[in-house]
Amino acid sequence: MAKKAKEKRTIFLLLFLFKIKIILTRIEVLKLNDSTISLFEKIKPWLNLKTTEFHLLGYTQISQADLWRYLISFSWKKMIPIHYYQQIECIMQLTPNDYLNFASVEALVSPISLLEDMNIDDLL
Repeated sequence: MAKKAKEKRTIFLLLFLFKIKIILTRIEVLKLNDSTISLFEKIKPWLNLKTTEFHLLGYTQISQADLWRYLISFSWKKMIPIHYYQQIECIMQLTPNDYLNFASVEALVSPISLLEDMNIDDLL
């Protein structure tokens, strides 16, 4: 009985990690207008700097697109900072914990597909 419970927990953990991996590597198509595209181009060097910092800290799965998605979908959801220095400050204060909290919540609220639809071999 305990062995089955342990197997269920292991499968659940593997599915959870698989879902986070999908979210971290997926680039969501955002409704972009000219102002957000120009904003992205303006802050792209700072996003590159922050992803380099995350990679040096061991978080190699986090990309520029992931940080951009975090900023647009969460941090700047209600209002994008007006001034350039405020945008840069927001990016430079971002910690891996901030992003991983966002990714965890995103994984929890996103729809989960059935076990039959998932390729279990990818988990191992």
